[in-house]
Amino acid sequence: MKSKNNHQVVTRYFSYLVICFAMLPVGCSEYRLRGIVISGDVQRVLVVDDTNPSLEQGGLIGAVIDLTLDPRSLKPRPLPSGMTDAQGRFDIPIDVVGAGLLEYELSLMCSLKGYGCTYQEIQKPAGNRRLVVVMVKGGRSQGPPRDPLRDSLRIHDQLMRSESN
Repeated sequence: MKSKNNHQVVTRYFSYLVICFAMLPVGCSEYRLRGIVISGDVQRVLVVDDTNPSLEQGGLIGAVIDLTLDPRSLKPRPLPSGMTDAQGRFDIPIDVVGAGLLEYELSLMCSLKGYGCTYQEIQKPAGNRRLVVVMVKGGRSQGPPRDPLRDSLRIHDQLMRSESN
């Protein structure tokens, strides 16, 4: 009777180990932010399914995509930039622990000569979702929202430096 219980315990622990090792590649796999940059009437960033027809149209070549992780935190983290290819598509690896599983907030700034910059804060899309970044030719550039606290601290630092001189 006791050996049967021991066998069940060992089997149970073995099952847990198999499940943990099976999930390990998913948790450590690289997350990739994918999408397209197109021209349109309104600057915006859309999160769409990977089957959305917008992803099949021609996009803007050479647009630069700058990303920031947790843009509203005390320590926003710049991520590697990306650039659109000849079809206007981008594929940017996000090398952050748990990026494939955890939810993160990202800011995206897209710029291209002749177009207004498009800026938007978004939740990191799931792996099967894509971004459609819409830029307006000759449009006004959008930027991150102003942070009154950071602006005040910056002004304070400038005043303190000028007083010490």
